[in-house]
Amino acid sequence: MKKTNKNSGFKVPEHYFEGVTHKILERIPPTSGSSNAKAFPKDEGFKVPEGYFENLNKKILERSDKREIKVVQLHPYRKIYYTATAVAAGLLLFFGLRLSLEKPPTFSDLASQDIENYFQINELDMSSYEIAEMFPIDQLEINDVLNDQIQDAAILDYLDNNTDDLEELNLNYNE
Repeated sequence: MKKTNKNSGFKVPEHYFEGVTHKILERIPPTSGSSNAKAFPKDEGFKVPEGYFENLNKKILERSDKREIKVVQLHPYRKIYYTATAVAAGLLLFFGLRLSLEKPPTFSDLASQDIENYFQINELDMSSYEIAEMFPIDQLEINDVLNDQIQDAAILDYLDNNTDDLEELNLNYNE
């Protein structure tokens, strides 16, 4: 490592500051006299009357107004309460109106798969035959049980393709 240089690089000649004040006073031009002391004024030009600062506090207090000042109480929490109340009322209206506009689900909204899942999960201890006995068959139509409408042509096509003997069907054409 390099050694730290103790010299800063700035040098002043020897005895440089010994005659500085004398040299400065020589450069100031003399005014009306031969002495340099006359070039500077003896007082600064700013004067304060005697005893000025002794009675200053009393004078200031006498001149100041002694009337009572009205104090206005600030209620910073009032704005917060109003804001919180407005937000709560807005949320109450939003959710209240939203809930009142929703219609309750009806039986027709439920899918048949949902109904089957309900019966399987809740274990009613009833078989599908026992459940079928609870519904009156006289009032049911086949389209009530099925999701899609069955066309007569589709039924006839199915019977033509999947039955070997038409007499097995025991069809009554009078109905």
